[in-house]
Amino acid sequence: DARHAGFNDLHFFSVMVDAAAKCKDLLAAEKWFEKALDAGLEPDLVLFTSMVDAACRAGDVRAAEYWQGRAQTAGFEPNKVMLSTLVKGAALAGRKDKALRWASRASEEFGPDLVMLNCVIDIHARDPETIHDAEAILENDIISKSLQPDERSFGPIINAYAEKGNFERASAYFRQMVDLHHIPPSVIQYNQLLKACARCRPPLAREAEKLFDELMALDAEQRRNKFKTRDLRPTRITLKSLGRCIGARRLSQICEEHQLDQGTLVSNFNASKQKRESTQIEQRLYEPMSRSWQKK
Repeated sequence: DARHAGFNDLHFFSVMVDAAAKCKDLLAAEKWFEKALDAGLEPDLVLFTSMVDAACRAGDVRAAEYWQGRAQTAGFEPNKVMLSTLVKGAALAGRKDKALRWASRASEEFGPDLVMLNCVIDIHARDPETIHDAEAILENDIISKSLQPDERSFGPIINAYAEKGNFERASAYFRQMVDLHHIPPSVIQYNQLLKACARCRPPLAREAEKLFDELMALDAEQRRNKFKTRDLRPTRITLKSLGRCIGARRLSQICEEHQLDQGTLVSNFNASKQKRESTQIEQRLYEPMSRSWQKK
C-alpha cells in the first residue's frame, strides 16, 4: 500500500510514471497512477502529462487521448507540453491526421512556435504528396515570420527530396540552410545529399565526391580547433551512398587518401546499432519540444 510505504509525494509518482514511460510500459505507468490515487493524492497536470507521454511512447494514440480527456475532466486544460507530446506521439504512430489536429490546436492557443512548426514540417515531409506543404511552412510560417530556422527546419525537406533522388532540390535547401541562414550542417545532411546523388540515374559521381571532400574538410577543421560542435565523421551510411555513386574501387582509393579505415566503419555496424541511431535522430527531432516549452 502506497500510504503505508510513506509515498505521499505526488512528485514521486510522477517520477515513477516517467520511468515506466521511458520503458514504453504503459501498464506499469497506469499502475503507478492508480497507486497515487490509493495514497489519497489528487493528480495534477504534470502527472496527467506523464500519462499522456507514457501512452505516446507505447504507440497507443487512443490511450494518449483518453488521458488527455481525463485530465480535462479533472479541470486541467492541456498546456504546450501536453499538446506537443500528443503531436509527437501521433506522428510517430503514423496518425498524421491526429498529429496535425493537435498541432493546429497548439498554434491557435499558444501562437507559432519553432519546435512545433518543425514537427509539422517533418510530418508533411514524410509524405511525398505533401512535401510542398512542408516547404510552405518553412517559407511562410518560419522564415517570413522572422523565426530563426534550425537544422530540424531544413533536414526533413532535404531528406524528402533525397529519397526521391532529386539532388537539385535537396542541394538547394542544404545551401539555403548553410549559406543563407548560417546553420552548421552535420554528417546527417551530407548523408542525405549523398543518398540523393546515388538515387539519380545515372548516379552523380562528381557531385558525390565533392560533397565527401567538403565533409572531410569540415571535419578536419573542427578537429584542428579541438571544439566539436557537431558530428561530421563519416559513417557506414556515408560510405555506402558514396560507393553507390563512384564504385567500390574508387571508394577504397578515397578512404586511403583520407586515412579512413573502411573495414572498421563497415564491420562495426549492425542492425541494433542502426535502430539506436534511428531512435537518436528521432529524439533530436522531437525531444527539444518538451524541453523548450517546459522553460516557458
